[in-house]
Amino acid sequence: DFHTQLKQIADDYYVVRFKKSAISNGRLFVKLGSKKDLSGVTSAIDFVLLDLRHPTKVTSLTEGVYLKNYLKILRSNTTNRVASLEKKLVQYNHDLQILKTSLARQKDTANLQVGKQKRATEQRMMQTETNIQDKKQDISNTQSAIKVAQNNLQSYEKRYQNYAHH
Repeated sequence: DFHTQLKQIADDYYVVRFKKSAISNGRLFVKLGSKKDLSGVTSAIDFVLLDLRHPTKVTSLTEGVYLKNYLKILRSNTTNRVASLEKKLVQYNHDLQILKTSLARQKDTANLQVGKQKRATEQRMMQTETNIQDKKQDISNTQSAIKVAQNNLQSYEKRYQNYAHH
């Protein structure tokens, strides 16, 4: 009586189809997992409630429509990722300026010091220089991640446009 069909649209995107009688009341509890995951004891907390707004209007869509929805999700997630990375980049650049200012002050201070005090300040300067290099690496890594995400976004956009015209 309860018939389901799982269709893979992409590596990380699946569509589950149910026999209409299974969703007649508009509420359905679902648990996803591998056969091994699903073979053990299950508690109510393992289930997700799918609330279908119009159970009588549920229809199967074409693979193209599912793929278009998937690309829409990818675009949205990637757009959010780019925004988050750009925010991080601004913070890293701000941190870098603070470290550079700090290093300049430490140099000025060291020039006025002698003995133990001077060595202690030089030690702090070495640590600050290390922190500057680390921050520059963070900036470089973040810029690369932004570039990758933007390229992915363009790719998703192109593919989405292709499906939009079909």
